[in-house]
Amino acid sequence: MPSLGCKDYRTLILPRATLSRTVLEVPWSSVKWGRVLDDTSSGSVTAGGGCCTDVLRDSIRPWSHTLAIIRVGDGRVWSGPLVGIRDTDEGIAFDARDLSAWLDHRRVHDLHAHTLEELTSIYESLWDDAMAPDPIEDYTLSVTPGTVTGDREVLPEQNRIAGDELRELGRTGVDWTVVDRVHYVAADEIEADLLGLFIGEHFLSPPEVEIDGTVQANDWVVAGAGGGAEGDEVVGVASSTPGPEGLLESVASESGILDVTSADAAAATRLARSEVAPVFVRQGTLAATAPVGIGQLIPGARARLSLSGRCLRVDATQRLLGVQVDVNRAGGAVTEQVTLSFEPLGTVADT
Repeated sequence: MPSLGCKDYRTLILPRATLSRTVLEVPWSSVKWGRVLDDTSSGSVTAGGGCCTDVLRDSIRPWSHTLAIIRVGDGRVWSGPLVGIRDTDEGIAFDARDLSAWLDHRRVHDLHAHTLEELTSIYESLWDDAMAPDPIEDYTLSVTPGTVTGDREVLPEQNRIAGDELRELGRTGVDWTVVDRVHYVAADEIEADLLGLFIGEHFLSPPEVEIDGTVQANDWVVAGAGGGAEGDEVVGVASSTPGPEGLLESVASESGILDVTSADAAAATRLARSEVAPVFVRQGTLAATAPVGIGQLIPGARARLSLSGRCLRVDATQRLLGVQVDVNRAGGAVTEQVTLSFEPLGTVADT
């Protein structure tokens, strides 16, 4: 059985155009990286002021260079384009985002007119379009298709940013995450191995447990193209009989939805995910003896949680929402904290 352990790290600055040449190996004092569901993760490394000469000599700049984070014994665990370089009290800091950050800086270039097409297929088409003019080495898409279909239309003259269109699909029936240089997309849940059982002793202290009523609703309207204005028929509705909580209404606007079937499906999905106040497990820092390898921690993976907590008990299967890793070096000692957050199955965040 694997265990998390506590490992040393190497951090490299590479040219954007190739992974085969190292511009700078950063003598780090702290490293941060993560993985998240349906969003772009971040990574950063801080080094002493002695790196300044190397940065200037090699003209290290945002987007021209890539940050690669290697967990010794596990290989590269995170990589993505540099987006900022900062002077700090501790030295110089390199800030990066995972490879999906490129999608927020690429337009949709071609005509996309999708009718009754499976949603991950639409996602793949838009991703391919965005990356085609200037591909990124070894950035690949891994797709798990589903059965939900919809209509989408994007015209090149609209000058839409691809990341915006893909995030809309992420809110209406598609899950995605980036692990190193693989961009996983699934219609229902990310395809990942079951993480197994987590109990209290697998964490350094009891994780935070929250019953979040702010996202609860039992009556949903999803307005598609046109925003639900008079005469616009692209509106989806779904509701259930209120219980003791009373009537809780909510509205979402998704201008990319062009058909009533998709709007109804989006409303029904939101209803199923919010009818009962969800229970979130947040900020649980793993013990080094936790029975899981770092490579298994893929957002969207299911885990069985049996936690007594401080007051609220959780005994359910949930899915991994995010991973945050913080590494520090003091003298010759390396400390690593791996913090997990979980959400109920089927939960979606409306942004």
